[in-house]
Amino acid sequence: MIDEDVQESGKTPDRILEKIKKCLALAKSDNPHEASSALRQASKLMAMHNLSMSDVDASTIGQTTAKTGDAKHRMPAAWLLQLAHLIGSSFECTILAGKSTRDGQSVVFVGPKGSTELAAYAFVVMRRQLEQARKAFTKTLPSEMYQGAKRRCGDKFVDGWIYAVHTQIKDFAGIDETVTEAINAYMKKTHPDIEEMKPSRKGKAHRMSRADIHAVNAGIAAGSDARLRRAATAGPEQAKLMNPEAFRAPPAEQIQQGSLF
Repeated sequence: MIDEDVQESGKTPDRILEKIKKCLALAKSDNPHEASSALRQASKLMAMHNLSMSDVDASTIGQTTAKTGDAKHRMPAAWLLQLAHLIGSSFECTILAGKSTRDGQSVVFVGPKGSTELAAYAFVVMRRQLEQARKAFTKTLPSEMYQGAKRRCGDKFVDGWIYAVHTQIKDFAGIDETVTEAINAYMKKTHPDIEEMKPSRKGKAHRMSRADIHAVNAGIAAGSDARLRRAATAGPEQAKLMNPEAFRAPPAEQIQQGSLF
């Protein structure tokens, strides 16, 4: 069952495209006769239906929309985009901005069919974990601290939390060249005027206050415990998100200089 914050879209490949893909797979056979026959059949079907390899590649790609939970802003916050990209890259997905609705903003995961729903699910689960963790952390701050300082500490906590998640997935994150080509073909076919959303770069690194460092460390500690709660459908690499041994804390000097990424 799809989470209520995740909406699936994209058409299922039709009978002809499926037949072509099967023929192209057989064309890689070690049997020369079988490979040649399958390639001829694939070429015949593509010519008959006026299809190109780009059409075939694009048919392997789909998209799934996930809500960001942010109904206040026109565009998703930088940390939401950063989290979406971290999750998307671990499932071979690129990110687009979804349509703004009364329910808030959304991000769209574009990638291999099957992977997009997993990526969207992972994003929603980890987004909720982060929001709950930030709320719990800010409640521990001194009551006399003014709201602006609390917001800043909350932001630093988020930086640390996302860094911890980044550390867990960085070794297997990325998109295979073949998948990239298929995604590009899909984008040209379905979203020719839309570009991938990328999180904005942070400003110049600066030394942080004691409160900032405390917030980052608290975020790192909380983020290192962040786990997906549905591992059955994830592959062995994505399952590393649930492995505590995958996390390594950054050097203290790196935290002090405010240069986690």
